[in-house]
Amino acid sequence: MSQGDKDVLINRAISLFNQGQIKRSLKEALVAKKKYPDEPFIYNLLGVLYAQNEDYETSIKSYTNAIKLNPNYFEAYNNIGVAYTSWKKNNKAIEFFNRALQINPSYPDAYNNKGNALKEKGEYKLAIECYNESIKLNPNYIDAIINLGIVANLEQDFTLSERYFQKALSLDPTNISVHYNLANCLFNAKDFKQSIKVCQKIINIDPAFHFAYNRVGLCYIQLENQEKAKVYFEKAVNEKPDYPEGLTNYGFILQELKDYSRATVQFEKALMIDPNSDEALLNLSKSYYNEGRVEKAIEVVNKGLLSNKKSIPLLKNLIASFLLLNRLDEASNACKKILSINNNDADAINLMGTIYEKQGFYEKAKKHFVRALQLDRNLFFAKMNIATLHQLEGHIDKANKIYSELSKEYPENVEILYRKSGFALQLENFEEAWKCYEYRWKVFPMNTTKWPIQGKAVWKGE
Repeated sequence: MSQGDKDVLINRAISLFNQGQIKRSLKEALVAKKKYPDEPFIYNLLGVLYAQNEDYETSIKSYTNAIKLNPNYFEAYNNIGVAYTSWKKNNKAIEFFNRALQINPSYPDAYNNKGNALKEKGEYKLAIECYNESIKLNPNYIDAIINLGIVANLEQDFTLSERYFQKALSLDPTNISVHYNLANCLFNAKDFKQSIKVCQKIINIDPAFHFAYNRVGLCYIQLENQEKAKVYFEKAVNEKPDYPEGLTNYGFILQELKDYSRATVQFEKALMIDPNSDEALLNLSKSYYNEGRVEKAIEVVNKGLLSNKKSIPLLKNLIASFLLLNRLDEASNACKKILSINNNDADAINLMGTIYEKQGFYEKAKKHFVRALQLDRNLFFAKMNIATLHQLEGHIDKANKIYSELSKEYPENVEILYRKSGFALQLENFEEAWKCYEYRWKVFPMNTTKWPIQGKAVWKGE
């Protein structure tokens, strides 16, 4: 076949690749390789296509074949480096970027890509040097400018980060990647309203860009507007139903709004896509717990612990379920696992105190509650538990003082209101008990609780 025929085959494969039709492009490239087994460009193209399928081993073999046919093929060396970076083998990646630069010291892509590998290793100073070298060779190299902005963002220099992203936008005003990185930078700088404005620009450019809706939702959470957050998370998953982060965030906000059954559905969908997502497993277990499906909550936690035995958040969810079911020995074992990982975990020490309290070991319980407060002075659960101990021991004035302080600090906290209702009933102050309990009784698990004092009339406003 003539050179023209060869070009037609290769260009057809490239055209399909540019259209995102990777399978068809790969099929055409393999036909071209069979007809032209000595053409290095075809092997390089095959390497790119295999990398798109995340088959990095086969990709690197293809690039290597291209180099065998053309030892000075610096683009193939660079592409091997990119494959190794994607494969999380950054040291190997840097080795091949250096080989590309030995052949062609004026190759800006290799400097930029080497910077990416160094960034992944956390070597930001060296990464910045590479990006700057890339820009020296090509002052309008937008990828390197973006990467400088990303590194500045990672180093929490948000002003500098924004400056780089604005420079990139001056080169390409409709570049969604730049706008999105700018929105993330503004979010990290806690400029949530400005981040929303940038995301709205993205949505105007591309209404199907689901990441922008998700970022707006996260901004509204920070701005304490849960209803608007819900709207944008819902838009994110409507645009991309298989978006695990969007599903998890949507479930989270539904959970915050106490719509537990719908929250559960979102977390279950997220886990169908990524079965090992710690965040989705954690939130699903919370959602089951809040629905009152405690055994299901335990099942989900145990599934998560199979792949991450040292997940402290999952272990804490497990303890909460065991305590509710009064399975104190199992709760104690889970607490001990946490404390073997971090013996200064204030929550775990407080939970251990709760277990001792339920077992009737009040002195041990008190020591743990006090220790938890020493580690975290704002741990209100420990404060409440100390108040409960005072109550159980008959130290009414001490208990009342703590409850009063907590009520002022957290006026609508349902747990405090429930504890106060029990305390008021103990004092036979039924009117106060009802006011506290009326707000709390609808929320699981306390909606399953009977009045602490039997045989007494409940005050109903008469």
